[in-house]
Amino acid sequence: MSDSVKRNVTKALVSFVFGASEKGWHELAPLIQCPKEYQYARVRGIARRSVVLKEALSVGSLWHVARAQWLADGRHGERWREALVEYSKQHEAVTRKPLAPAAFATAVILMESYVAYWSLRPTSRVLAVEYTLNPRGLTPSHPEWAWRTARLDSIEEWRKGIWIGEAKTTSSSVARVRDIYMLHGQTLLGSCLWGLREEKKFGKLAGVLLDVIVKGNGKKPPKPAERIPLPLSEMSHALKWFPRVFQEHVMQSSMIRWDDDVERRVTSCMRPYGPCDYRALCLRGQRGTPGFVFTDGKPISEWKPENGKHVPPWS
Repeated sequence: MSDSVKRNVTKALVSFVFGASEKGWHELAPLIQCPKEYQYARVRGIARRSVVLKEALSVGSLWHVARAQWLADGRHGERWREALVEYSKQHEAVTRKPLAPAAFATAVILMESYVAYWSLRPTSRVLAVEYTLNPRGLTPSHPEWAWRTARLDSIEEWRKGIWIGEAKTTSSSVARVRDIYMLHGQTLLGSCLWGLREEKKFGKLAGVLLDVIVKGNGKKPPKPAERIPLPLSEMSHALKWFPRVFQEHVMQSSMIRWDDDVERRVTSCMRPYGPCDYRALCLRGQRGTPGFVFTDGKPISEWKPENGKHVPPWS
């Protein structure tokens, strides 16, 4: 997607990016939750077999695309609908996994609500959408092997400050979303990676500006929320220790191999949104393999030992 957004309406659909940033927060998040989850997911390449992308991920991805297009178009028009159709086609072609069937209709309802809400209210000035922070250190002294990347949903001028815009959908309360992201690796990482190039281009960073929409259900419609600022001033202490801790996580991730016996954090097996995807493997071992596949789609139950991979994938 474009690095910058002019005041005039864009002439083309924004470019689509599939999946998370290669060296961003989501690549390392499993390690921080549980080293065994990281080994299963990132080192052994194991995932739950699924014909379609999960419902929540499908809806979130589509809404991000629609939002990016509408912002790029100066908050005018309905080309976001065209962007949704094109993204859906390309997602299946590129990832070989279609979006959840009901996700498109849900994303349209979310976006219609979002457009109706923000078309009637004063808002920010959008400077960029889907802006990529290329590989760099969290601090100037970080070694190259610890460099990371991030993709920012938007960069906006709001109340005379420059903010990273983060779009979030939630089924809970807006207050809970603020509590989560006030001290969260994703927001801290993006803030740390904001560098001289961005300061020269956009200005000094004021913080992260959450753009939250509460998903509706059969009884309640979606409800967009006022923007939620997470000022750098409130994160100042965390931003001092986070680069050091994150570098340690990067080092730990580079040391995990297929055959290693790594830590299992049983306190994270059950989470607020449900069980860990790999709970069946930790609980039942080989008996828990049905439904699990490698990245090429091959069932892990058909695994055979090879050089550097002597330990069964379910172990």
